Amino acid sequence: VEEFDATMAAERQGAAAPQAVSTGAHLLGTTIATLGNPVNPGFWLATPLVTESISGRVATDATGASVTVQLIPTDGSETGGSRISLVAMRLLGVPMTGLVELKVFSN
Repeated sequence: VEEFDATMAAERQGAAAPQAVSTGAHLLGTTIATLGNPVNPGFWLATPLVTESISGRVATDATGASVTVQLIPTDGSETGGSRISLVAMRLLGVPMTGLVELKVFSN
């Protein structure tokens, strides 16, 4: 896991900094996510909940954590699954080999 996480400590702290959901934030929906390609760096969620690449935030009730991510559109129905970056998954504190339910917000 460490060899694929090329983010800097400051980047991880900024992405995981506790934030209230902003007034302009909009709940896009809930998705089940699995680990995406670990060689793709950064904080991202590839999801059918968006039709264009936008900034957002994901949260999980499993750990109470949330992280700022880039939301990247994928093909499929809104009920389809999503893939999340390795570093975002680590910051959420969820198992790398599992499926995690995420609330997805636009910023």
